[in-house]
Amino acid sequence: MKKILIGIGIFIGLVILGGAGFYAWYTQSTPYYTQITTTGKKFDVIDDETGAARDIDYAYTQMAYDEKGHGTEVDFNGH
Repeated sequence: MKKILIGIGIFIGLVILGGAGFYAWYTQSTPYYTQITTTGKKFDVIDDETGAARDIDYAYTQMAYDEKGHGTEVDFNGH
């Protein structure tokens, strides 16, 4: 019984530690800013069950900048 409780305690500790690590990584990421200035590449989102077009999305590849003005190329989709 004691070994089971120790195992459960270690498991819970690892889950908490993993969650804290993910939270730290997620909140410390550098935010980048961009303004959509192109039309993007249009594509249809297809429904898996019916095979019909469900929505229209646009794919973009353009420069995004952080607060200090450093740029990086980003790929993203939008409606």
